[in-house]
This record gives sequence, structure tokens and C-alpha cells, in this order.
Amino acid sequence: MSHYALIGHNISHSLSPQLFLERFGAAGHSYRLFDMAELCDLRQLVADNNLAGFNVTSPFKTAVISQLDFLDDTAKEIGAVNCVRVESDGTLSGFNTDAESFRLTIESFHLSGRQALILGTGGAARAVAYALRQQGLQPLLVSRNPQEGQLSYPQAATLAPKASLIVNATPSGCTLPFSIPNRQSIIFYDLNYSPAQTSFLQSVAHYGAKTIDGMQMLRNQAHLSWHLWHLTTL
Repeated sequence: MSHYALIGHNISHSLSPQLFLERFGAAGHSYRLFDMAELCDLRQLVADNNLAGFNVTSPFKTAVISQLDFLDDTAKEIGAVNCVRVESDGTLSGFNTDAESFRLTIESFHLSGRQALILGTGGAARAVAYALRQQGLQPLLVSRNPQEGQLSYPQAATLAPKASLIVNATPSGCTLPFSIPNRQSIIFYDLNYSPAQTSFLQSVAHYGAKTIDGMQMLRNQAHLSWHLWHLTTL
């Protein structure tokens, strides 16, 4: 029997334990939530709870890196980790499965060469940007307080009508922060999955555009994590 977990803040709504236990509960494996306002000593957490691996969510996907012993190439390039494997010698290996999980959900739309706007600048937003570049798109990060290389809301509003995809990578409850003329060719994607019809998706429903919630991405991320923890094969 092995123990796994999710660490983050305000994560009581997470469906990760349910997905895990539906698949592995009968085998005696466990999956817990560790909700914390500040990132703890991960080695102590692992030791105290005999963890074999854990997922990482907001707001710790970047901060967790300083406590890890190894990063795979994708996590290094993105600068964010959402899956950690505890090796047999106790070292902590970090991976980013967000990017691949997202890519799998959009590959069938064939959006190569077009522009995408990403609302948010955190670890999830950077993973989405990485995945979009791999798909041949031009991702632009949008922030209320933009840093160098990022767009403000007014700038994003100007570019939005030409975008093929607008992704909400901010916490649940966000609505589209600027107006867009009716554009049925735009796909609106919310990484949040609860509720299925989030405030963001509700705020764009009248455009008649395709909308996607984050549930399939969550399922993809879970399967990739299970593979990294050697519980399943792909």
C-alpha cells in the first residue's frame, strides 16, 4: 500500500482524491489533501506521511521547485511543477504534466499558426503557453498588472477578436475581464472544472462560441501522474 497527496491552498473542492480512489482505492492506496497557506518542509511532509508521490497545485507550482532534487526538462523550461515523485533514496523529482494534459485536449482543433490569449501568469498559465507553442500557436499572457512581455486587459481586448483561443488560467470565479464583439470562431477554455459551467464560461456563452471546461485536463493530468508514480502504464 502506498500513500499519495495533493498540496495547495483552498483545495477542499478538488476531485483528485475521488479520481485516485476510484482507480486505486481497492488496492489499499491512499490520497490525501494537504491544504496550507504557506509551503511546508516537503521532506518532513514526505517522512511524516510516508508519501510515495504528490501533486502540487496553486499557489505552490513555482515555489516547490526550490525543495526538489531533480526537474525534468519540461518542468525546467516552464518553471513550474505539478507532480512530484519520491524516489527510493528519498530524493524528490519534479515534473510538469499540466502542459501535456492541456495539449491533449486541444490537439484535435488544429489551431497551428494562430494567436491565443491566456488570462493569468502563474504556473498553470506558463504550462498552457508551453503547450500552445508546441502546437504552433502564439500564446500571449494577460495580467491585471502586466510585467515585461505580458499584456494588460485593454491590450488583450484589442487583440481578442483575432484570437482563436482564450484560456482562463486564473482561479475559479473569474469572468471574462473585457468585452469582445460576437466571435463564434473563438474557443473559450477554462482550466477550472468546478462547477462545469464556471463564471468565465457563463460570461462568454452568449457569443455562441465553443467552450471547454477543465475536467478532461484534470483526468489527463491524473493519468500522467499515476504513470510517473509507476502505478500505471500509458
